Order: sequence, then C-alpha cells, then structure tokens
Amino acid sequence: MSVLKQIEKKYLELENKKIISDENLIKEFPDKIFVPINVAKGNVNNSFNSILEKLSIKVKKKILKN
Repeated sequence: MSVLKQIEKKYLELENKKIISDENLIKEFPDKIFVPINVAKGNVNNSFNSILEKLSIKVKKKILKN
C-alpha cells in the first residue's frame, strides 16, 4: 500500500471518529484569551484581546463561508 493510500485511510478513520465537527469547533472556539496580569498589564492585555478578537471573528467568517 502506498504512503498516500495509508494517509488517506488513516484520515478517513479519524474523520469517522469525530464527535464534534470542525465547523462546530471553529464556531465555539473563543475569540478572547486570558492573559495573566503578571504577563501583561491591563491596557496591553485589553489591546491584545481587542486585536485577537477582531482577527478571530474575521477568520471564522472566512473559514465558515467556504
């Protein structure tokens, strides 16, 4: 059996074992993350989360659109 066939077989095997679809996983994944205060102070954390949230929302829309 070729390597590509083995990969395809394993891929299909894993796809059939999924409990949650990729689409649902993407939808449910949070747009914000918690950064401990000893790593980033308030304004830095707020700015980081604001940028992260905007990027996350854009990327989710693009992924889920296709």
